[in-house]
Amino acid sequence: MIAYSRILAAILLSLAMAGCGDELIDSKARIQLLWGCSPEYSAATSGVTSYCLTVLSDPMEHRPTDGCAGTIEGLRIKIKASPNPVYVKIEGIDPEGTTIIQGISPPVVLDPESEVTVPVPMAPSVANKTGTALLLWGNANGCEPLPFPSVYGTATAFPSGHVLMVGTDVVEASVDDTRAAYLLDTVAQSSRVLSTVGSNTLYRAHHIAALLDDGRVLFAGGEATNAGFFPQDLQVFSASPVLMRPYDRVQDYTAAGNFNRIGSVELAYPRPRARGSVFFGDQVLIYSDGDAPEMFFGDTNTRTMLGGGYAQAFPNTGLSPGLAVFPDRSRALLLGGDTNHAGRLVVSDGNPNVTFVSFPGATFGVRKAPIGIALDNTRAVFLGGTEIPTDTPILLVDGQAGTVTEIPAPPTFPIVGFTADLLPDGSVLVCGGSSGNPQFLPGRTFILKPNQGGLSIFDGPALNVERMDHRSVRLPDRRILLIGGITFSGDYHAAALSAEVLSF
Repeated sequence: MIAYSRILAAILLSLAMAGCGDELIDSKARIQLLWGCSPEYSAATSGVTSYCLTVLSDPMEHRPTDGCAGTIEGLRIKIKASPNPVYVKIEGIDPEGTTIIQGISPPVVLDPESEVTVPVPMAPSVANKTGTALLLWGNANGCEPLPFPSVYGTATAFPSGHVLMVGTDVVEASVDDTRAAYLLDTVAQSSRVLSTVGSNTLYRAHHIAALLDDGRVLFAGGEATNAGFFPQDLQVFSASPVLMRPYDRVQDYTAAGNFNRIGSVELAYPRPRARGSVFFGDQVLIYSDGDAPEMFFGDTNTRTMLGGGYAQAFPNTGLSPGLAVFPDRSRALLLGGDTNHAGRLVVSDGNPNVTFVSFPGATFGVRKAPIGIALDNTRAVFLGGTEIPTDTPILLVDGQAGTVTEIPAPPTFPIVGFTADLLPDGSVLVCGGSSGNPQFLPGRTFILKPNQGGLSIFDGPALNVERMDHRSVRLPDRRILLIGGITFSGDYHAAALSAEVLSF
């Protein structure tokens, strides 16, 4: 049984469960609300006037709530008894109907014959623009710091909700070639340093990480932090099968930290600022500034240079484009790397040939490695990468129409060092970052919501730590985790040793 840290409350919830007939079967579910360390729960929920509970068949499901009450203790719902696992969602709502906090449990079978313990990791909601993200790891307010500073490393989220952090550009005693990775349990809020002995070197920064559908994890390129060279390799590791399944509240995850190196491949070039995207679940397109791209094939553990229309897609200008991969993982929109350069990229399954169709009428200037997020099957937003201060950092691309639309950004919007994550409703959450604009405010978030022909931009909650150059991952329980980076204050470790969450 997992020992959960920071249990906010253990509430014995009565469930009126409908059995095979119409009679009700009384059951008990012990709901454990899990909270972080800052802000305090009382401060985060000062505006909450009602709590609602919903039983979901999938964490991403949207359906009417099963019941609400003025207190969590007052909740009582009626559901049908079933042997199938479900997810328990708890929301705290203000008088205007805005979700202030939210949490979704790991899968659990609500058994009418026994008392069930249901852990629910809670977090402030992105819908509450006056709220503040919840610190889970850090140096303040009783938090435990991350095992070592996470700056310019990689973050990989697994279906279980665990997050693998690899590498850093920080040189200090807490990290070396033998311990250059750690695993976060985002439900139990625990961390474990992993042994990286015999992995060549994962003590690197500015590399890429890619999770394949079969649970293998790839690390490629970057810069060796303590040796001053550029590893010209791609390393393949196998993850524990339990990480590729939904979180199990009774699973012992101690052995899940054993990542075994099962192979390596030499890249065509050293790639000090490596970039990459996964296609078809087992092909990884790898590229970098000024060097021709290549493709890794997971079925054969080999790599080869791209063929077909790669030269049109990746012009040799010394600048990298950004990619936004569509949900079918066979196509992407590409933007940047040259003046007014944008188009559709189609990748071949099982061979290195690509097809590229440019958008000749687009005029938006130069972008260097912008962040690309596919909004649906035809559109994407590209953020950042501006080379000229007057250029907007927000571009909306319609792959079907072949158009690029410049979206005016507020002066407080970041242009570098931020993260962007797609939300289920098609909105994009932008967190942290920096800008040379004198009106820029650090430590903010924004929500970009598609509308007819454009994007609406709204302020989101504040971050707990004013961070940039951090990493973000979308967790399966509808939380966004922001990890590491650097901060604007004099305390360098305030961001590098911390992580915070928002729910969506």
